Amino acid sequence: MISKRAAIFLLALAMIGLITYFYAEKRGIGGSTGILLPRKEHLENISSCIGGGREIAEERAKALLSKDIYLKDIKYEIYVERKYIPLFKYHIIYLVNAEEKVPYMKCLPLRDFFIAVGCDNETFLLPDEFNYIIKRENITVNSNEKALEVLKTYINFSLYGARILNSTSEIPGINCGRHAEVELNRIRPPEVKHEEEGYLIHFFLWRKVGGIVLEKDCRRPAGIAEELTVRMEKDGEISVLARKLVINEGIAVEKIRKMRKPYLCFNNITVMKRYTPTLLKNYTLYSAYGVLGMQLLPIGAVAVSNDGKAFLLPDINLNNTSPLNLTSLLNEFNYIIKRENITVNSNEKALEVLKTYINSSSLSRMRILYNISDIRGFGLCIGIWDEKMCNFSLDYCRRLEESCSSSDKGCQNKGERCRETYKKLRDLIRPPEIRADENGYIIHFFTWAELGGSVDEWTVKVGRDGTISVLKKESVGEVDGYFLV
Repeated sequence: MISKRAAIFLLALAMIGLITYFYAEKRGIGGSTGILLPRKEHLENISSCIGGGREIAEERAKALLSKDIYLKDIKYEIYVERKYIPLFKYHIIYLVNAEEKVPYMKCLPLRDFFIAVGCDNETFLLPDEFNYIIKRENITVNSNEKALEVLKTYINFSLYGARILNSTSEIPGINCGRHAEVELNRIRPPEVKHEEEGYLIHFFLWRKVGGIVLEKDCRRPAGIAEELTVRMEKDGEISVLARKLVINEGIAVEKIRKMRKPYLCFNNITVMKRYTPTLLKNYTLYSAYGVLGMQLLPIGAVAVSNDGKAFLLPDINLNNTSPLNLTSLLNEFNYIIKRENITVNSNEKALEVLKTYINSSSLSRMRILYNISDIRGFGLCIGIWDEKMCNFSLDYCRRLEESCSSSDKGCQNKGERCRETYKKLRDLIRPPEIRADENGYIIHFFTWAELGGSVDEWTVKVGRDGTISVLKKESVGEVDGYFLV
């Protein structure tokens, strides 16, 4: 026999259970009936919008990554992290990282992006599908403050590592190297202008991309700074009206992260700004290196255009050892040349294009040879700045031999091998020879690479539009050179 108080308590529990059941059934919670389009009156405070969705986000991420051709042969794991966004009531935002697992190594993520999951289990890739989400949230933008709140959500939780700038001082490493020389004084807080159908917002953003920029005597995080103007409708929909790069070095890092070979883990990526040939007026060139443990692995030169497109130029001497797949890099070089609208109508112009191609070698430092004295010996030249003392010559071979210990027979043989190589190359090397034909110019020439010391004989064709075709490349000797350790 239960007491009257206990009976009342049990009845109250039963009533709460029934109410909860019908409430859930009406809204499709836990059942097979889903909600096709979330609406404020239906979805306010529903528990399924507060939790869950991680597995759905992971499935969408797997589908997206499976279509990435650069990840085709790479084994990776996906990590999903929930982000709390006050503006969104009916969608959950997840940060997705795809990372290659290498024992005892922490690799840079292969990819990182945001996915939104709605209460109806619909998924959206950010920032591409941001406008779909914002419409489904039934937001009304009716003030400058609300417009900025929506904009900050769009930037901070759509573009990984991005934030809106209020001043130049918020850019990491702003006083380091080139940043100190760039005119950045126009960076200021966002400006919001109310219009009849919405808001016009002008602002600057900074996006950290992972990686390091080395310049002069300082290091700074690699990133991208942009100046944007967007229009925001009263329902929160955003359209970009104008976009201009302010700092583009992070684009070079993104290019490397996208293209690396399988099973090579980068702890970091380092880029250094290079002298840009006058022929490439619309590009900035960066030398790129992958950091693996304590080693710098040469990758090549990345050309970043003024409109934010990146192209990896072929590091000619590293085609077999580079950590990237270089099969299409000559095509990328030729694409850049085509974009410059170059017309090659003389031997001099053909040679200028050829030098631009050869100089795309980032670390090898290829030299076009005119005679044997253009080759520089490294064996005796550490710390020596006198170029003549280091030029490859019989005198250099003699000094190399004299520097050997009398007990080191292997070193003693260096002098003899040096003289044999010198005599062979002296009779072989000659200045570039250019011959015009109907479709362009055929150039026969020799190069020496400081990295590894290879001396190569080439025949290339330079088209009338500046494109390069390699007809022949053959090693004819090796002179000193330095090596990465």
